[in-house]
Amino acid sequence: MRTILGARALGRRDVGHRRISAQEAPITAGEKLLVAALAAAVLGALAWGKVAGSRPPGERVQPAGAPADSAWYRALPADPAAATTAYLRRVSIPARARGEAIADSRFVILPLRIALLVGSAALILFGGAAGRMRDLASRVSSRATVRDAVFALPFFASMFLLSLPLETWAGYIRFRRAGFSEAPFAQWLRDAVVGWGVDTVFYVAGFAAVMALIRRRPRSWPAWATAVYLILALVYVLITPQYIEPLFNRLTPLAEGPAKRAILSLARANGVPAGEVFVRDASRQSVLLNAHVSGFAARRASSSTITRWPPRPCPKSSWSWPTRSVTTSCDTC
Repeated sequence: MRTILGARALGRRDVGHRRISAQEAPITAGEKLLVAALAAAVLGALAWGKVAGSRPPGERVQPAGAPADSAWYRALPADPAAATTAYLRRVSIPARARGEAIADSRFVILPLRIALLVGSAALILFGGAAGRMRDLASRVSSRATVRDAVFALPFFASMFLLSLPLETWAGYIRFRRAGFSEAPFAQWLRDAVVGWGVDTVFYVAGFAAVMALIRRRPRSWPAWATAVYLILALVYVLITPQYIEPLFNRLTPLAEGPAKRAILSLARANGVPAGEVFVRDASRQSVLLNAHVSGFAARRASSSTITRWPPRPCPKSSWSWPTRSVTTSCDTC
């Protein structure tokens, strides 16, 4: 028994009295099934996305009746909650109903993602592919941490490819049919791959760190793993404003004018010591009104705003500031 376990730890499989290397080991039925699933997932997602992207985007329900003029904006109350209520009153009932229908679809997407995650992991771990990944990693390096990282790369790559059809529907086709996005499929796919690459760096680092903790701290590793997660999450938040977001969008300074002065005035009124405004072309991904917050120590935040003066409703916009600057993400408004 010890001999067999030792041989497997060195990346070899025992068949009878012969030791067969991972390269010579026969492909299992589980591995064949995984290869077929990967090919079907990739080809299916590419074909589905290509066909959906070749069709015109769905017609978007107009959120309001008559366009708001400068007088309407000037009459808005200073209180954020009251101003939001005033804006929502202008949103038409069909627009609200359609938006709620799209939002409710997340209750279907979440269970599907969980089921796909569990099924994909089971196929890889119990179908024989995980053992082959382990054997290949063992030949790359004798260091356990390096082997763990090498094992994690094809594992997470397989998970991403298997999830591609679901993510194509959830992240691209669903919004395009609703008229919420005019982006071509190639652009969406590029962003998805880049996002996976960024996330995988953190996934691999976390996996290798946790496996090292399991070996060195077999009793207390869950507490140490929690600390690793918090550290990686903090690093991700810290580097997002200056290093990750530029991978997806272009940021350019906003020209001097009433719009810039209004944005800076609003930021300072809310305690944000901003001194510069940048335009972020988030409308290349979506035409939805959107707000987000990113960054921590760099003090980068986001909220809905506009980039054209006099103001009017803007499809997807936000402001953010790394190092005391504000960014608005709608250069097409």
